[in-house]
Amino acid sequence: MTLNQQQALQIERIGIFFDKDHFPPLAGRIMALLLIAEPPYCSFEQIIENLQAGKSSVSASLNMLLREGLIDFRTFPGNKKRYFYINARTWLEMLRKRVEQLGPFRSILQEVAQSRSAKHPEFNHMLQEMNQFYGEIEEALTHVMKSWSERINHVSQQPEAD
Repeated sequence: MTLNQQQALQIERIGIFFDKDHFPPLAGRIMALLLIAEPPYCSFEQIIENLQAGKSSVSASLNMLLREGLIDFRTFPGNKKRYFYINARTWLEMLRKRVEQLGPFRSILQEVAQSRSAKHPEFNHMLQEMNQFYGEIEEALTHVMKSWSERINHVSQQPEAD
């Protein structure tokens, strides 16, 4: 797989996006490469070659992405190489985990708001609004994820056309 100039630019743009989401820069670029790769997987050597990165850096980034469940790997018969690909099945679970973190965070906000004095009413009001807003997000995302899961399960249970 050889990247053209447009693909190289896409990798940089997508890598910056992931970087802003607190990914290490190389991990973001690996995600970007795997998103644009055709076929939709790359070997360790292809990643090194296309991203012009060192073996140890690529290895560390791949291990992090594997641990997080963002990527997975496969092998092919007669070939010992591992081919890495985006684990598209984990994105809903990742969002679910983030939504689950909202409840404990809201509890902390509530505890902080209750322990504050009345000396700064504007800030105290902002804490309450923030807590309510996160509650709305939690409720809405929980509903959307449930609806999406039901739709996906319904579609996957449809008989295939002959």
